Amino acid sequence: MLGINRYAFWGIVVIAMTLLVIAFLIVFTVRYNIKQKYNSINQYLFKNDSYKENLKQLNSLLEEAGITSKKKRLRLLKIIEALKG
Repeated sequence: MLGINRYAFWGIVVIAMTLLVIAFLIVFTVRYNIKQKYNSINQYLFKNDSYKENLKQLNSLLEEAGITSKKKRLRLLKIIEALKG
């Protein structure tokens, strides 16, 4: 085996596999935590009726003001941010 002991080879293989499993578990855990975070945010936003009501009111106010396109809404947002800063 290319001058390497059989037991040393199997030790290296076991260590490599262990590190691979640990890396997989870390990645899986981080992805799960991120997913849970966004799920909790979405549940708060979209199950909260007051949020939906406020969004409907905002959309109706913008339509009454003549702001119906996405481009006009983005322009309004930029103006508000400029005035805020």
